[in-house]
Amino acid sequence: WDEDLGLFLAADIDCRQPDIWGNAYAVAIGVATERQSASITDYLVNHSDEFERYGQIRHLPVSEGYWDKLWKPMEEETFQNGAYWALPLAWVIPVFADSDPELAGNILRRAISDFKERGMHECVNTGYGKVPKFVVSASVVYGLTRKP
Repeated sequence: WDEDLGLFLAADIDCRQPDIWGNAYAVAIGVATERQSASITDYLVNHSDEFERYGQIRHLPVSEGYWDKLWKPMEEETFQNGAYWALPLAWVIPVFADSDPELAGNILRRAISDFKERGMHECVNTGYGKVPKFVVSASVVYGLTRKP
């Protein structure tokens, strides 16, 4: 936990960076304290433009750039090095919905719109889509449209 940032970091040494997916997940499954959850939720809602594009979610905020260290080198803005994913919407949208339902709905609608325009991929970015017809992305978004 980084007290100054008000977020969990991905690691203690390498990749000591704010992990958007992990923070949202910590809130969604209830492992963050009430104070941590409030801080994380506030950050996510007020900085969504830092990690959401096409209605999908990047691992790190754009201002953070890219992972400090990768297991396998990969081009920036692709796959786990800057692309946007539908998978974490499963826990990001519920966190947004509790605090800003309009934002949650707008992000979900952008994801659906992107699916209609480019198809469902594992991850996407400008001019980039990896693994077309990715069922997990489809099922996450479909499931979110069915929740009360």
